[in-house]
Amino acid sequence: MIRPCERVGNTKIPLFALAIDDVCGIDEFEALIKKEGTYVNEIDSLYAIVEQTCNMLRVSKNNWKELRLEKKIPYKVYEARSRNLRMYLIHEEKTGRVVIYGGKKTNQDSDIKRIKKMVTDIERTKLTIESKKK
Repeated sequence: MIRPCERVGNTKIPLFALAIDDVCGIDEFEALIKKEGTYVNEIDSLYAIVEQTCNMLRVSKNNWKELRLEKKIPYKVYEARSRNLRMYLIHEEKTGRVVIYGGKKTNQDSDIKRIKKMVTDIERTKLTIESKKK
């Protein structure tokens, strides 16, 4: 399930966050970084990069790139990059962009393997948007 991402304002391309069993991985990643006390300012930088791209503004190729994982992956997969952190997103054509994972540069290789599996699982289960609770 996906829910609107509250870390950015209204954007031309809607931004969502992936939640699996009511657990949002990017929220857990942010909490870990804040708990460690390292790279906290880089989280804001990643969201600024993502917000710019969702408003169809150009950003440096050092900060944003499309990952070419495998031909059979049904979504475009993007990586937002700061000096030490990474944020991974997919683009769902009729929905928008979905933040699926966050990681540290030092774990990038294992994170990308995990992203491949996640994207395959997402395709199998299909994305649904969380309805607003009243």
